Amino acid sequence: MRVAVIADAHGNAPALAAVLAEIGEEEVDAIVDCGDVAAGPSPAETLRLLAAVALPVHAIMGNADRELLDAHPELATRAVTVVLDIAGLGPTRFCHGTPRSDEEIVTRATPADRLAPILARVVESVVVGGHTHMQLDRRHGRHRIVNPGSVGMPYEVAPGAYWAILGPDVELRRTRYDGDLVPSPPSPDEVVVEFEARAVATPYARLGGHPFFERLVLRFYGGVAGDEILRPLYPGADLGPAEDRLRGFLEQYWGGPTTYSDERGHPRLRMRHATFPIDEQARDRWLQHMRRALDEEHLADDLDDMLWDYLIGAADALVNRRETVRT
Repeated sequence: MRVAVIADAHGNAPALAAVLAEIGEEEVDAIVDCGDVAAGPSPAETLRLLAAVALPVHAIMGNADRELLDAHPELATRAVTVVLDIAGLGPTRFCHGTPRSDEEIVTRATPADRLAPILARVVESVVVGGHTHMQLDRRHGRHRIVNPGSVGMPYEVAPGAYWAILGPDVELRRTRYDGDLVPSPPSPDEVVVEFEARAVATPYARLGGHPFFERLVLRFYGGVAGDEILRPLYPGADLGPAEDRLRGFLEQYWGGPTTYSDERGHPRLRMRHATFPIDEQARDRWLQHMRRALDEEHLADDLDDMLWDYLIGAADALVNRRETVRT
């Protein structure tokens, strides 16, 4: 299979029309749209252009697409990720940001220690995403990471609409078009510096990212497994799904991937826990196990205080059985 890949058209209809015209001259089997197609000056027109394409279109939801669901409900049919078997490349996973988040950033300067957890659970050897508006073709271990660039709002030196063809290799493309709607962008080097600074400035990054939350939650549930008060609150013999949910929620809350909401919707923690009898004793046991898990991390005082204050408040908010004092 050979595919054309577009991303981040951002409502730029002239740019998308020019790229689609050029794709029509190529021998490709399908188009993959990696998301953020409509948010921009001409959302309805860009969606109409894409809908009129004769080729199959595999459409992925971008973070900006999510903001337009009320105005353009047809965007709701878009997938979170798509896997296709590409000639010469094999099974390839397409997404918007990364396979675990449509807002996560990967650039040519993203360090290996941040890439490792992003790709740890990705079985496909090629990952294709957009979001940064900059073309990319780099390797990390057994993975190849590709970004086709942005059709409608590129952060590149040369003007044009950026896209790619996959199969049997990766071809990064640029199409010139009339009526360029994009103002002079910042330089790619400036954008990379800004994106990487933003990525490490979140509490999620300062705490240590995915590896930190994975260790914390694993230790916490190690304590829960033997607790006679808390363990009965978890149905089933396997605590693994509960670990995944708590880790995903904490990562999202502190600025990491939005996988939790992508898979489960709004957290609504009180509602989700309403059927479980949680009293003050259960709350205290929960905090006890979390405190022990947190102590093993030896965080800086400001980070420890920040996280612990939140955990105390969150645990107390879930109490739904309080002892009534009679006078």
